[in-house]
Amino acid sequence: MQTEKQNIPESFLVAEMEYACESEMQSAWDRLPNGVPLRLNDGSEAVILSHGIWNMEAGPDFLNAKIMRNGRIMRGDIELHRKSSDFIRHGHLEDAAYNDVILHVVSEDDLAGDPSAPLRELPVFIMKNEEFEAILANPPKGSCCRVLPFMEDAELCSFFTDAGVERMYKKSETVLANMIASGSSYGFLERLFSAAGYKNNSLQFCDLLTRYMKYPAGVREKYYRVILWGESGMLPDPSREVLPPENVEYARTLWNEFWALRLRSLPLIEWRRDSVRPANTPERRLAMICAFLERFTEDPLPSFSEDLASMDSEAFLKKYMYLFKCSDEFWDCRFTFRSEPVKRPLAVLSASRSLIFLVDVLMPSFLAYAKLNSDEALTEAALRLLKILPATESNTVFRNALKTWFRGGEARMEKLFSSAVMRQGCIHIYKNYCAETAADCESCLLANS
Repeated sequence: MQTEKQNIPESFLVAEMEYACESEMQSAWDRLPNGVPLRLNDGSEAVILSHGIWNMEAGPDFLNAKIMRNGRIMRGDIELHRKSSDFIRHGHLEDAAYNDVILHVVSEDDLAGDPSAPLRELPVFIMKNEEFEAILANPPKGSCCRVLPFMEDAELCSFFTDAGVERMYKKSETVLANMIASGSSYGFLERLFSAAGYKNNSLQFCDLLTRYMKYPAGVREKYYRVILWGESGMLPDPSREVLPPENVEYARTLWNEFWALRLRSLPLIEWRRDSVRPANTPERRLAMICAFLERFTEDPLPSFSEDLASMDSEAFLKKYMYLFKCSDEFWDCRFTFRSEPVKRPLAVLSASRSLIFLVDVLMPSFLAYAKLNSDEALTEAALRLLKILPATESNTVFRNALKTWFRGGEARMEKLFSSAVMRQGCIHIYKNYCAETAADCESCLLANS
């Protein structure tokens, strides 16, 4: 049923000209093609060379953007709000994460004309619904968009598989450097700990590994769980803090054992918990490491590599996808020491996470270990395994890449990218070319090769 326009209040008609909420604004901005000139609120023009990468976590809405204003190219982030004063109201002025914002996109500039406004130096673009949607109607296409959608499926598979292999070799370089400097065991552990922290806590877990390795090998072998929990700083003191009854004894046992073993006090590790899903808390990631060490020890690469070199790739995958699934009776049911047990347990290293572990930890470690030992047979076995690994879960980078190159055909492309190596290749190309050049095709080495 249609409503006659004359019966709609004027306020509603005005609202129709604007985006209803920030999420709508973000979605519209994400569709903005590169190279579009926009008129800013002060009358100047800014050419949007890259609208940035949509950030689904804490911080500015779009990262690594690139604009040209007054003949000067600027790199940084873009923040969107309903009103320009929201930047202040949300506390962004005091947050260092917003120091690199180069453009403020708003529906209403309620700070315009205020000479005392703290944001007067930040360029503002007023996004109006009808005007902006007209800009989005006929987007120009970048270099890759004019080539990739027209390639045969077999060509795409070959191209992105090669890129995925290149990404694995690049990841292995850091692992190899650590192996050369500190031994193969440490190189593997550094990769394990770094991957366990994901993006938010990767450095924090590497700091924890450094503290852990200061203990003698014999002590670590016997008390790895106690040392890691104690050094993490996440272990609460039950004598000073009220915990759920089921958690008190576990925490007290760990605390008492660590107190007798501890070396010296160091500053607490600052764990990041913003934008971290409950199932991925630092506590559960550390529990996963402990479960892995219990099953495989600190130095599993020799036995893993022996199996990989001697077994069929499919058989190796089946065996280790089963072995890597790790559970912890306590942590499968909890997110932190302070949380009550959940009704539906979730393994600290599930089947899907086992696959991610294979891709992110084991594959770079295999390639590094093979290089360290000049073992060509192991290298070939690792590459064979890499090419049969099924696709991991799609992430923001992967989805952004498909949207950039195959706009309108993302669903079909996601099915085509059915292997882990192809998805790694997709991420590799997007991060190292599109993101690195802020989607400026003229400066992209790949587009000009």
